[in-house]
Amino acid sequence: MIVAAFRRYLAGSAYIFAGLYLIGTKPTGYVAWSGILLCIITAIVSFTKHKEWSIIGGGTLVAGSLLLQSFYSYRCIDCIRADIFIMTGMILVLCLQRTTVKNILFFTVAMVLFFLVGNIAYYFDFKSIIGFMPTAGDIGVNINKEILMDNQIKVFDDKGKVKKIDISIRPILLFSPFCLSCIKTVELLGSVDPNGSRAFVVQTQGDLEEGRLLLRKHGYKGPSYLLAGYWSDSVPAMIMRNHNSRSAIMTNNLGIISKILISDQSNGRN
Repeated sequence: MIVAAFRRYLAGSAYIFAGLYLIGTKPTGYVAWSGILLCIITAIVSFTKHKEWSIIGGGTLVAGSLLLQSFYSYRCIDCIRADIFIMTGMILVLCLQRTTVKNILFFTVAMVLFFLVGNIAYYFDFKSIIGFMPTAGDIGVNINKEILMDNQIKVFDDKGKVKKIDISIRPILLFSPFCLSCIKTVELLGSVDPNGSRAFVVQTQGDLEEGRLLLRKHGYKGPSYLLAGYWSDSVPAMIMRNHNSRSAIMTNNLGIISKILISDQSNGRN
């Protein structure tokens, strides 16, 4: 009984932690708040005698997260982290089941886990998910060689002309106007680098003017560009030169991106 109660509280805590993580990392919006509310409801259900329904709720949350990322064609690293917490809660609740529907619930958990792990393996750098600083060679897994060649990336300027920007001059900050996680980075950019002297700002999708409206709204007045290629990784992301070699490295970690933007090392002197 004590072990079962402990597992139940761990499961509920995992759902609650997912909601708290979203509160701490996502800006206000109906999508984010819907996810947070569902996390809380799922946590409450996991404490009741109908705890098996929390597996259905958790599966719905993770499936919805992956579907929305596919629909908007961007990868949200904070959403994936919250999904991992939710998945943990689902597995813990499954361990408590003694009913005849356990096989059905096991199949549900297995399918959600399969798609979540597959999504992480295909689209994400695991070291960025857990918060490690990228190292030389990480870039090769994430960026198509057609996009990054000789430390240069092809972009479109405001006149629609193709030009190349070089990461040896300063880092490249990638964002999308459809990415909720990008807003905090854009806000920081507007406060510490309003003129674009510390990083090239490159939009990965959408209309360039739409992205510029978002940038201006948060105080950024510098130049911005549209990526001339398909970006399949998550945003925001920063690509920079590895200080110890001529190779490039990339990070999706918001904390690391913030440190680089604030640091004098990103001011074109690296």
